[in-house]
Amino acid sequence: MNETDTSKIISIIKSLSPKTYLVGFKLLENVTKEHLIEVARKLCDKNDMDYIIANDLADLRQGQHLSFLVNKDGYQNTEFHSPEDIYQKTKSMITK
Repeated sequence: MNETDTSKIISIIKSLSPKTYLVGFKLLENVTKEHLIEVARKLCDKNDMDYIIANDLADLRQGQHLSFLVNKDGYQNTEFHSPEDIYQKTKSMITK
């Protein structure tokens, strides 16, 4: 069997297009808000992302669409409560 590098494309987007406004998503399951935010913050830093929208699958399974906006500095005091909320708030951030 031949092993190959399966790096995620998101890790090279900024090097290919530095002006790209890069927003990603991080989904974990059954974790604390603090842990979710820390994992998202580290991922944001590692991949040179502008923001990550982080949520917990356990919440989604209960019908709660709670997500948190995170950047390299951590939680940005912005929560989302539905897919429409994510769309509206991120659209307004990007088009400023």
